This record gives sequence, C-alpha cells and structure tokens, in this order.
Amino acid sequence: MGIELSNEEYDKYVKIAGERAKKILDIQVNNSNWDKKSDEIKAQIIKKAIESQRDIAKIRVLSGIDKKKRVKQFIENKRLLKSPNRINP
Repeated sequence: MGIELSNEEYDKYVKIAGERAKKILDIQVNNSNWDKKSDEIKAQIIKKAIESQRDIAKIRVLSGIDKKKRVKQFIENKRLLKSPNRINP
C-alpha cells in the first residue's frame, strides 16, 4: 500500500529527502561529540534523520498533486503502518 508517484514526482521526492537528510547528517557527523557517541546512538540519529526528511519530502511532493487526496492517503498510510495488527514484509 502506498501512493503511486510519476517518475518526475519520485525524482523530486528523492532529491528533497536526500538533500535535507545530508544537511542534517553533515552537521551531526562534523560535531565534535559525534565520535563519542555509541554506534547504536549514531544509527538511531541516522535513521531518524532519514525518516523525518522522507516524511517532509512526501508532504512537499504531495502538496502539489491533488493535495487533499494525496495528503489524506499519506496520513492514512502512516496510521496503518503504525497499527499493531499490521505486518510489514
């Protein structure tokens, strides 16, 4: 289950998410405390940065495409993914 994007929409999504995540992670990695963090904490920071920027990119891409329908679809998909009864492959 997901939202089908055109090639152009997907390219825009990947570009926005990637650029934003890279900026955040560059700041984190170049921080003097980065080397002091455990690998587990580093992995959590990286995962959270990527996930949050993907969500922002989805909203930005969807906002220009049949806005109400697409954003509603995105929110519903996020809700279903968090459902305790959902099994993800």
